[in-house]
Amino acid sequence: MKKLAISISGQTRHYNKTCDEFHDDLHKVFGNHFTYDLYGHTWDNCEHSRPINPKQRALFKSFHMTSNLDIWNAWVKYDIFARTPFRRTWNDSPEWISYIDGSGHGITDFIKQRSIGAWAQIWSFNESLKYIDINQYDGLVRWRWDNGVTKNPHELECAIDTIYDYFRDDKTYTYTGNAECLSMTPQLTTRYTMQDTIMVFNKQGLAKVKRPDFLNTLEVCTYDNNEQKHGPSSHELWRIYLKSCSELIVVAGFPNIRTSLSVGKHIKENKQWDI
Repeated sequence: MKKLAISISGQTRHYNKTCDEFHDDLHKVFGNHFTYDLYGHTWDNCEHSRPINPKQRALFKSFHMTSNLDIWNAWVKYDIFARTPFRRTWNDSPEWISYIDGSGHGITDFIKQRSIGAWAQIWSFNESLKYIDINQYDGLVRWRWDNGVTKNPHELECAIDTIYDYFRDDKTYTYTGNAECLSMTPQLTTRYTMQDTIMVFNKQGLAKVKRPDFLNTLEVCTYDNNEQKHGPSSHELWRIYLKSCSELIVVAGFPNIRTSLSVGKHIKENKQWDI
């Protein structure tokens, strides 16, 4: 069997409540054809659901938490105007208007939180990769803490077969071509945004996406973003980041099997502020 490293990163959301279903769904997709190790990262301010008990931690080869303020302190503050996702739509917000007309307090914290929100997905993904020895694995999976999988058996079977075939030495499908990363279809959900909740990298893709020069790669992202006259956006950055990883080749190769395991309603600030 081929062996995969599975990166689970970002906000843990409601992992404690959905832990059993979460791991069952992972096994449905990868457990019959692969062996795998889990590498988790989240932020130390995720209040609901970090994996804290010994039983949950034992499921991970590596799990660690860091402060999302690292994004500001190590990255954004050195070029605030290029790395902050300023939006024209903010001009319709009474909160933003209160900052710029001088009647509100806390504009620095506001900018800091919007910047952290824009870069956090990429940053957490990179953190989860730090403890992966690429020589031990045949590929990598990008997964989120709130990922579940579809109940549609045909779509699920199609995705499982495609991923399995992708790693076979004698491929039967040819449409994945020279892909170093498979994403779900459609690859682009908008002109700028790709399907980023589940991605599968082969060994070459893993070698490209595990960046020893992470901050330099983010610098390339910033340049590409600004060339498009577009401030950074948490989902748009995935497409630009993968391109910045030595022109990593991405192909939309399997159906969208992702469902959300989030419990109840919670405010998504990135959507609220268009980042």
